[in-house]
Amino acid sequence: MNTTSRAFVPNLCQAEAVLAVILVAQVLVFVFALVAASYHAFSWLELGRITLFVQWVALTSAALLCALKQIMARLKAHWVALLVVALVCLVTLLLSVLALNVETYVQGFQWRWWQPQVAINVAVAALVAGLLVRYWYLQAQLRWQSEAELEARIQALQARIRPHFLFNSMNIIASLIAINPEQAEQAVEDLAELFRMSLENHEKEIPLSKELALCQRYGRLEQWRMGERLRWRWEVEVAAENYLVPALCLQPLLENAVYHGVQKLEKGGEIVVHVKERAATLVVQVTNPVLSIKGESPSGQRMALANIRARLEVLYGKQAGLKTTYSAQQFKVLLWLPVRRNDANTRVR
Repeated sequence: MNTTSRAFVPNLCQAEAVLAVILVAQVLVFVFALVAASYHAFSWLELGRITLFVQWVALTSAALLCALKQIMARLKAHWVALLVVALVCLVTLLLSVLALNVETYVQGFQWRWWQPQVAINVAVAALVAGLLVRYWYLQAQLRWQSEAELEARIQALQARIRPHFLFNSMNIIASLIAINPEQAEQAVEDLAELFRMSLENHEKEIPLSKELALCQRYGRLEQWRMGERLRWRWEVEVAAENYLVPALCLQPLLENAVYHGVQKLEKGGEIVVHVKERAATLVVQVTNPVLSIKGESPSGQRMALANIRARLEVLYGKQAGLKTTYSAQQFKVLLWLPVRRNDANTRVR
């Protein structure tokens, strides 16, 4: 994808972005005040006037950029940069003229259009806006590079579907054909669905119910392979069809629980999948027994877990995450996501 066609200006409709704008503007005010103190005595009144004007310009510009968000998303990067700088300069010009005439109102109002200070204000605004746009673009380039690297990693993982899992599944299907044709047919459907989902775009969101159904298909395949050594417990406390999650964000966790946990135990064990919502956050916990060796934590799971963490960082930032804990021969993976409602399902209902 051509990065110049992707939006790089942060969403100034969000409270966090507006707060950042306010803080940056206030830092600039202090810088101007300290520079001015080198030429004349420091004045709290002057600091207050500068603060009021700069914050006025910053918040007005942020509000207008918020309103133009959809338009900027369709423009090339250089046009977006020009639009941002031009808008900030225009806002500064209009507010400078307004402030200039407000100051003269007490002494007898006479409308004035231009003063040298107005030109200085516009020049400073253009310089600051240009630097800010450059910073936003560099930040966006780093984000795009991370997304590209993540996509490459996902494609590499898709191309490295576990060969032994495929061979084991085919052997299971072959053995079931003679003794239980219906189960063999179900195993073929489960395996086909797993491979179909593994080849789809992992950046899209799907209903949680679909992700859990896929996990249960995977669980059946492993159950037929391992028999009574593998047990599953599903504790879903939410209406799964009403939530959206990234595709294939849970199945790799179950695969790790099987291959690095239950499969290594002579007597097998139980894998518990617990799903709940807490404080506008969807929480998924996967618990499995592990083989304890000298108190060391289990290894071999880092690649899949790192991949999921990277995907969550790209899709949700700090609103999502993944944490692992190991104690008493038990391995736990805690996954949390911001709640995304399935609007299509809500409308149907």
